[in-house]
Amino acid sequence: FDAQLARYNTLGTYCILTGNISQAYEHYRQAVQLWKSSPVLIAERSSQYRRYLLNYLNCLLDSPNEKEFTAVINDIKTLPASFSEPENTTRATIWNIELLYHLNHGHLRKGALVIAEIEQNILRYARNFPRVALMTLHYNCTVFYFLSGNYRKTLDYINLLLNERHGELKRDLQEFAHVLGIVAHYELCNVDILDNMIRSTKRFLKQRETQRVLEYIVLKTIQSLLSSADKDSTRRIFRALYADLVALLHEAPDQELPGLPELLFWTKSKLLQESIHEVFTTTMQTARGQSYHEMFPPDITSTTQRHKKRL
Repeated sequence: FDAQLARYNTLGTYCILTGNISQAYEHYRQAVQLWKSSPVLIAERSSQYRRYLLNYLNCLLDSPNEKEFTAVINDIKTLPASFSEPENTTRATIWNIELLYHLNHGHLRKGALVIAEIEQNILRYARNFPRVALMTLHYNCTVFYFLSGNYRKTLDYINLLLNERHGELKRDLQEFAHVLGIVAHYELCNVDILDNMIRSTKRFLKQRETQRVLEYIVLKTIQSLLSSADKDSTRRIFRALYADLVALLHEAPDQELPGLPELLFWTKSKLLQESIHEVFTTTMQTARGQSYHEMFPPDITSTTQRHKKRL
């Protein structure tokens, strides 16, 4: 039994490291089936079984088979619980994976159920969560509320990220939180504070010696929007922002910049004059496994032509 498990785990790990997720899925699926053939061992070694389930779950993040994903989630949640740190780590991991799964498939309503569970229970467990897991959870909640168009709740979670004392653990998330906060304040029409926020954010990024172009593009855009005189100039600003963001996306196909997909959905919603909630849900549910590079081609002309009456 252990030899077979070791074989599946080794092959699964190798496939993940080489980017072959579909094959890794097969190895971990076989490992879980092996476990289920020995219920006594599951009871005796539940922590070890849980690790295999988590690996299996990670391989299902992009799978359209929600029934299988939910079944694995339920298997993990019904395993015997303990008060050890690994169990707390597992709880944070499960919440993060559930949120990511529903975001990956444009299921904001189902994501809202996960958010409700998190917000109901987080105070009981957060103290024992690893800092990286907690910051990742706060970031995923931030993304969820931003894509839902709930900018007040977005700011609540951004403040949690910015107040994190161990910011070096997830430096890129904390840096982008400053910029996403400015976008949220813009949406809430908090114009009076935006000038000072932009200046302070530029100072913050300069002190951190951050060279990421994304943040500076967004800051420059918000400054331009604040001085925009009419709808035509505002539309031109958003078109220029879209072009810049798409260029960033396609310049670094192997590098995922935190916040870039969310900003693309936001900008696209402005161009189409639809809610970000509607644009995100429609795009993700019709994409059917497409990458962001396929969702956001360099030229938006074909998209805007279909909506020209509203632009």
